[in-house]
Amino acid sequence: MATHVDIIGFHKDEFVEIQFFGKDRKGEVLPSAEGQTVTLVLSRTAGGNAVDGLKWSTGTGHITLTDEPNSEWKLAFSPDDFAEVSEGRYYFYNIWTQLNPGAPILQACGRFVLRPSISAT
Repeated sequence: MATHVDIIGFHKDEFVEIQFFGKDRKGEVLPSAEGQTVTLVLSRTAGGNAVDGLKWSTGTGHITLTDEPNSEWKLAFSPDDFAEVSEGRYYFYNIWTQLNPGAPILQACGRFVLRPSISAT
């Protein structure tokens, strides 16, 4: 079962870092974490298609396996990665894992919003 968490504490011009522990469908640590593909999708509607440029997967440099035995990943983004995200507008996110071949597992979902920039203009 996916964890529902709203990501609402970051500002438009900040670096965003998210960590999560992958679980299988029984709620246990994912086997073969090294071989999993992790994908983060931002959409305008719950369960909707990714907004252009707002989908990242393992191999893009944004998603790193930090602890294989515990199936822990870190997702890290610079302000440039979210240039297309409007500040103060709610998006929806999904984080998926998938061991190929295999059905994807929804790990986390919720609302995503960047608060207004706090940098000097």
